[in-house]
Amino acid sequence: MFKISFVIYFLSDSSGLLSCSEDATVRYWNLCSFTNTVLYQGHAYPVWDIDISPLSLYFVSGSHDRTARLWALDRTYPLRIYAGHLADVDCVKFHPNSNYIATGSTDKTVRLWSTQNVPCKRTCLQGCKGLAYYINWILSWP
Repeated sequence: MFKISFVIYFLSDSSGLLSCSEDATVRYWNLCSFTNTVLYQGHAYPVWDIDISPLSLYFVSGSHDRTARLWALDRTYPLRIYAGHLADVDCVKFHPNSNYIATGSTDKTVRLWSTQNVPCKRTCLQGCKGLAYYINWILSWP
């Protein structure tokens, strides 16, 4: 038995949802049959957060293994692994254009990653006074 740590996002067509759990997996749940139909494996430790891309083609996961991983819904292995945090990746968020991912960590940093460039370009934003448990993009500033 596995313990779901976070359930997130119905897919845009409402056919399914994704969950992440302490068993180091992400699962796709079919809402027509109410069954787990796809198991995404790759993390070594619990997965704390997931976010789905605006077009519902990809998702990103963040884990206790200090990595974030980019996945395609139609593949059961990660397309990219984003490493660089010194502690758990507690939160992940796609930019609305899907070209960037932000990750927040227990190491008190937020990192920005490119989904397009190989090798992946990243930026580390330091200075958080506490743990980064939630992040979101601001598209316009007054």
